[in-house]
Amino acid sequence: MDLLRQLGAQVEQGVVYDRHLPAIAAALDDITRAMHRRDGSALRSPSRWPRGDTGVTRG
Repeated sequence: MDLLRQLGAQVEQGVVYDRHLPAIAAALDDITRAMHRRDGSALRSPSRWPRGDTGVTRG
């Protein structure tokens, strides 16, 4: 997802305030746990969908 890549770039560049880093880390932990609960195999196959396609359809 581009959103997480953009966030990573901003953190690396120092654009994100240090005081926000603990909250970001906690949110990423929540995301990781949700992914494990959903389907642990999704973590083992990052090329599951073409880049930019999350596999999520909007209805």
